Amino acid sequence: MAKTTEPTPAAKSVIESIPMFSETGPILIESLEGVQSLNNNLWVVRCESGERFVVRQADPVSATRLGVNHPDEAAVARAAATIGIAPEVLYCDPSIGLIVTPWVEPLPPQQRGGLGSPGTMKRLVEVLHRMHGLTDVPGRPGAIYDRIRHLVGQSRDMGLSLPPGVGDALLRLDDFEAHRAAQAGAPPGLNHNDLWENNILDSGDQLFLVDWEFAGLGDGLYDLATISMAGAFDADLDRRLLGEYGSDARQDLVELQSMKWVVRFFEATWSLVMHGMNGHTTGSGFDYSGHARVMFSAMEEEPPAVRL
Repeated sequence: MAKTTEPTPAAKSVIESIPMFSETGPILIESLEGVQSLNNNLWVVRCESGERFVVRQADPVSATRLGVNHPDEAAVARAAATIGIAPEVLYCDPSIGLIVTPWVEPLPPQQRGGLGSPGTMKRLVEVLHRMHGLTDVPGRPGAIYDRIRHLVGQSRDMGLSLPPGVGDALLRLDDFEAHRAAQAGAPPGLNHNDLWENNILDSGDQLFLVDWEFAGLGDGLYDLATISMAGAFDADLDRRLLGEYGSDARQDLVELQSMKWVVRFFEATWSLVMHGMNGHTTGSGFDYSGHARVMFSAMEEEPPAVRL
């Protein structure tokens, strides 16, 4: 859905009816600018007391197309908050995908370390270990693989143009999922499945992960692969990431590269569906069609390298 800078009357009515705001007096509702959440609207609510909150308002059409289960998302977000890796869920209405969290003041860009900086990587891996240790959350293991299949199906239903090799890619996906399941040495834990920099908030004292709508039980290597891609890591940084996480870098480096193919498959199909819903012009300025083309092309150039 296209981003807006002012809430529509309907959106304003929904936000003002949230009990924690309806009882506090006048509030100011502003759009959270920038590429923060491309699937939903994010609003900053300012109260007379000076407190600020973030309201995530989901779009029902995009939720259906993207296969988002809001009750599961709410449960996951609450579980993540209990272990201190996500902002507290202060209010939630899963029936409409409405979530309220406290405002987290991020460090200014010039004070943030890149994802590949030693300090940031260490802190982020600590968060990953805590998250991947959560096993009592809703959903079937392999959530990200199921979501890719769903997005391919939605693309076909919408009459969108998929590359001719997508059928073979789905077979490769099946094989890679089975391969990774056979490699698993522990029960699957909670994966965020969307760890791009806009979903990692650094308050200075703490790292928080936000935007849990694609989260689910799964293979922790997917989160590592996303971080590597988000930070444009080279082979040396990938080895350091794997070593920091506690993996055998020599053995898992090929697995990590192959998992990046899965990340690209998700990104390609997500972008294609978003393009189908939004067209060429979006309020965010994000080029969904172009992103889909780049990701599909990269998939063809770098198929999974593990021997299946």
